[in-house]
Amino acid sequence: MHRLPGGSVPLRSQIPSMTRASHTAARPSALLQFSILGYVGIVLVASLYPFTGGRVPEMPWLVTQFTEWPRYYTYTDMVMNVMAYLPFGLLLTLWLGMRMRMMPAASYAVVTAALFSLLVEVVQAGMPTRVPSGLDVFCNATGALIGAWITLLSGTRPRGAGPVARWRAQAIIPGAAGDAMIVLLVLWVVMQFKPDHWLFALGDVRHLSLSPDHPSLPDGYRTFEMAVAAAGTAALAGAVGFVTPGRRWPWFALLLLSGLVLRSLASLLFFRTGTLVQWMTPGNLAGLALGLLLAAGILRQGIRVAGLAGVAATVILAMLVNAAPTAELAHPLPVELWRQSHLRSVAGAAQALAVLWPALAVWTTLTARTFAR
Repeated sequence: MHRLPGGSVPLRSQIPSMTRASHTAARPSALLQFSILGYVGIVLVASLYPFTGGRVPEMPWLVTQFTEWPRYYTYTDMVMNVMAYLPFGLLLTLWLGMRMRMMPAASYAVVTAALFSLLVEVVQAGMPTRVPSGLDVFCNATGALIGAWITLLSGTRPRGAGPVARWRAQAIIPGAAGDAMIVLLVLWVVMQFKPDHWLFALGDVRHLSLSPDHPSLPDGYRTFEMAVAAAGTAALAGAVGFVTPGRRWPWFALLLLSGLVLRSLASLLFFRTGTLVQWMTPGNLAGLALGLLLAAGILRQGIRVAGLAGVAATVILAMLVNAAPTAELAHPLPVELWRQSHLRSVAGAAQALAVLWPALAVWTTLTARTFAR
């Protein structure tokens, strides 16, 4: 068995035998399904965060909210509502286009997105921190319509023979695990857009319980900070090494740099005194350097070893995050300011997804066919 440059083993020698034609034909549909599920999850969390309160709204008030022009609105919110559902309409059209002609698929996609938006707004009516609006439904439906139009104008027909399908068949492990891990890696990048001093911290469930945080001395905080950053980097390397046996370093570098860019933007936008390099603390930089050394070893392994290394790093990361001291203890910056930001929903979605990501990644890896045989 020969190895590719960088120590990677060819895909065909690491995965169960399969027919290239059946794999190519089946994977685009499954990948679209996972992408749609992931996007629906992001929209739900961003729309309903922080999940507080619960009431049954009066019908006259609800009708008024949906039929009258909202008292408070901004053009920024309108544009964001349009852009939020544009990918949704595009993905739905592509998925339905595999089962019917593209024009009916686009129509069903727009109607589905509009009904989904209406349902979300009705749920928001029972939350004291949310105000439902018919304008939001209109903007969401408009975004889905634009996404459907883009699909129609591009002439894309997801029949399993396009460049994405070929890349999926040649570079990614087969089965649902490969599709799910692709979506999880994209979500990993999205989750970096949150007001958090921890670099690549995932799985913090302390705020879900009534127990207090676990503060410690600032001296110990630096050690935790370095360990969390190192484990987070290693977990990303393990996920990349598991999902693609081919050229791993370019994809790892792209995901890592994208995450750091979003983290820098979050630091700048969520803190009044924030800067693009606010996350570059001595602990984070040392942890990132250590994590890159670990990643260099992980990315040279086969998909099984890389996957197991990723699982171990992810579990260690979650344990460290939940045992670490609070960020406010060592960094007394005005974290509370982000709660007034119009990006609150986006950050809330990132934080909520960060809680679920470790469990989803571990489950996806260990239940893959690569480990089942």
